[in-house]
Amino acid sequence: MARNKNMIAALLRERAGYEARNLPERVAQVDDQLERYGYKPEGDDTEGPKGRSGADSQQQTANSAAPKTTAAKSTPAKKAAASSPAGKE
Repeated sequence: MARNKNMIAALLRERAGYEARNLPERVAQVDDQLERYGYKPEGDDTEGPKGRSGADSQQQTANSAAPKTTAAKSTPAKKAAASSPAGKE
């Protein structure tokens, strides 16, 4: 019986990979094998995994913690030196 449970677990992982890659023919083949090993799905799993439905306002993200930076501003003296030809002042 443990052997069947291991095979069913492997087939379910294989099936999830085929679903992720949108290969319905392969999913159907794996479903046939799951049935052969006596697997009966519990409920309707067409909705996908259950998880968070939206972003939590208290959740820290990489972008929210990053400080806002601005480009360094040039001083008028640097701008004048950069725009005037060398040796002509």
